[in-house]
Amino acid sequence: MIRYILILLVSSVLFADSVRYLDEVFESVQKTENVVYGNAPDLPFWFWVESNTVDIDLDMDVYEPVGDTETNRPVIIFAHTGSYFSGHNELDDVVDLSISAAKRGYVAISMSYRLGINILSTYSGERAVYRAVQDGGAVIRYLREFPEEFDINPDQIFMWGTSAGALIALHLSYLDNDDRPDATYGGGGDPDLGCPICEGND
Repeated sequence: MIRYILILLVSSVLFADSVRYLDEVFESVQKTENVVYGNAPDLPFWFWVESNTVDIDLDMDVYEPVGDTETNRPVIIFAHTGSYFSGHNELDDVVDLSISAAKRGYVAISMSYRLGINILSTYSGERAVYRAVQDGGAVIRYLREFPEEFDINPDQIFMWGTSAGALIALHLSYLDNDDRPDATYGGGGDPDLGCPICEGND
């Protein structure tokens, strides 16, 4: 019995001080929904060629720690899974990750991005990934342009993705204009998608 009390006392001393960005130092989180970060042409759910698009607003949900007085906070952008065919920014995993990050002192972003893939096409997947990467770049540009809106540090923006979302993060890190897949230039009824980091907003 004495040994257990001693272990509890030692544990209490070692873990009494929580560390911002490592531990959940805030009890609650404020969520701002549907913040528009851009606008871009979107595809219908079923399509054969990509000429039939409608411009849509691209949005994100922003999670912030309640009671935080820091005004230069790092940001983590979370991009959801779904094979570029399904999914949304309110899936359980990205919501839980966003809440957990905000409780640690980050500003967390759960982004939506354009979906659309024709499984009968040999190149539609390349175009779907490319559009999502463009949207990821648009989120970053928005946050860098308006850092005061959420008290963030525009030089400390990180991205975390699951499955398809992870590919967005990787492509944003390494893709440049010289690496564009040929399929993204269009043809046969499919429009040119433009450069990797110039769609959605300026």
